[in-house]
Amino acid sequence: VYYLSIEYLIGRSLENNLHNLGLFDLLKDIKTPAFIERFKLDAETISDIDSEITRYQSAHEKAQKELQLLYEKTLSNLSKEEADIFDMHIMLMNDSQFHQAIMTFIKEEHKNAEYAVNKIGQTLSEQFFQMPDAYLQARGSDILDISNRLLRTLSGQTDSIQNQENPCILMADDLTPSQTIQLDSSKLLGFVTRHGSPYSHTAILAKTMQVPALQQVDIEQDWDGHTAILDGEKQCLYLDPEEDMIKEYKAKQQ
Repeated sequence: VYYLSIEYLIGRSLENNLHNLGLFDLLKDIKTPAFIERFKLDAETISDIDSEITRYQSAHEKAQKELQLLYEKTLSNLSKEEADIFDMHIMLMNDSQFHQAIMTFIKEEHKNAEYAVNKIGQTLSEQFFQMPDAYLQARGSDILDISNRLLRTLSGQTDSIQNQENPCILMADDLTPSQTIQLDSSKLLGFVTRHGSPYSHTAILAKTMQVPALQQVDIEQDWDGHTAILDGEKQCLYLDPEEDMIKEYKAKQQ
């Protein structure tokens, strides 16, 4: 719901019962895990299949090393429970339904690795999204996350994301676990996403990092730079709050 005057929205809280005051800062390179918009994924006919398989395997190996580093970073900064998220990503990346299926697709369809990764990733994630169980549905986002990582590696992009310069509430279509763990928590007052699930690994990380978060909010890009209050306990986001409300929430933070 979106009202003028004191504008506020109601979304799904991650139940960490926190509230924060800050400025929106939209990181334009953070997109939903549906990575179609970020990479060139046109199907290309490949004549040298062996070379394309080798290129994919090299990207796969590099992506695994990146995930291992994320595992170690999370283990050091948070706990083994959260670090195991990335251990599971490594297992998913090596699962035959994913890894072998991609190589088989390249061999049989004579298509480029990017197209194969996208095709298999979208197919498998959609199978999870269609499941009746909410926990299993959230695993579809994990498939998209590792697919995204492989596509980024194949395209030569780095695994880093733009960090905010000042403390802020972050807006994004969605955040993957990989993106969430790399955010500077000392400058992250909270985040608001258009998509997401309380059963997602991103939600688990947000709770452990003690970051207030609100999901499934119909965010608008022109909110960037506005003052806002994020109240995880009330599951509300207040846009351009009045001075009395700002004073009230500042008092709560002390």
